[in-house]
Amino acid sequence: MYKIVRCPVCGEKEAYVYDENVKEAIEKGFPIFVHCNRLNKCGEVTKMTLQEANETNLFGEIIEEDIAVLEQRKQKMIENKKVTPKGKEILKNLFLLSDCVTFWNGVGDYRGLTQETLLENEVVYYRREWINLLNTSKYDFGKQFFSQSYEKRNVLIPVYDYEGELVRVLLRNLKNELPVKEIQCVIEQGSVEIFNLKRLKEQDKNICFVCEGAFDALSVIQESSENITAVGLPGVSKWKQLLNLLIEKDDEQLKQKTYVIAFDNDEIGHKERFRCMEAFNDAGFKVLGYAPDDYKDCNEYLQKDKVGFANSLKDF
Repeated sequence: MYKIVRCPVCGEKEAYVYDENVKEAIEKGFPIFVHCNRLNKCGEVTKMTLQEANETNLFGEIIEEDIAVLEQRKQKMIENKKVTPKGKEILKNLFLLSDCVTFWNGVGDYRGLTQETLLENEVVYYRREWINLLNTSKYDFGKQFFSQSYEKRNVLIPVYDYEGELVRVLLRNLKNELPVKEIQCVIEQGSVEIFNLKRLKEQDKNICFVCEGAFDALSVIQESSENITAVGLPGVSKWKQLLNLLIEKDDEQLKQKTYVIAFDNDEIGHKERFRCMEAFNDAGFKVLGYAPDDYKDCNEYLQKDKVGFANSLKDF
């Protein structure tokens, strides 16, 4: 037996799906195969998931998957992204050793950042690359972290939450030769994505620059005075995540700081800087704006005009 459906390719209602195929999709999560019966004009066989079939109204009604199948798929996704407690310890121990100068031996300054800055902020250059690190205990990391997009990643940047727990690792390539510059290993699902967040609690830091990215934040930290710190957002729109956290903490110490919004010097950066400053101000936080003159961002400013960049920070 079979169901008559509309062919996803030619659009004619002259295709069919076997009832047994639908049953297997419901009970076992198998794909659905839509066979077009117009052999001389189309004749395509289209493969799709039950979810895709429902989204395109293939059957004219919603066909629910078995709850056990949904749970199995959900569990598989979790397994693919897992980092076990032992895996977390491996990463934590790596960053505890980040003051070991051998990580950066022979590299010299990186993107205008000195070895001292990199080591103090636990940025690691791991020559053997990310996947080889995971292979030392491969059953403690999900399959996702061994995929092709994680290959050749050898610059590891830790992301800690407000309490100082390691929750993510940002992964890059030293020579910046990959199509996707930065990806993440998420240790704690749903955790914050903001670099250097734990330093917000330091009482002697009464000014905090809010930058796009870890390297912009590190540039500010390196060239500014001791009363300034900086955080790095994973994207310009993530300032809302930071503001929500500041409001949630309801900490008088955080309210006493001045937040300097230093987004990229482009159209989106200018637009979001204005929106961010307005929102911070409405929430009762002291806020200022900063634009890196004729440069794209703080890190480019540092690399191309270190003295000028350092002088621009003296205004704060």
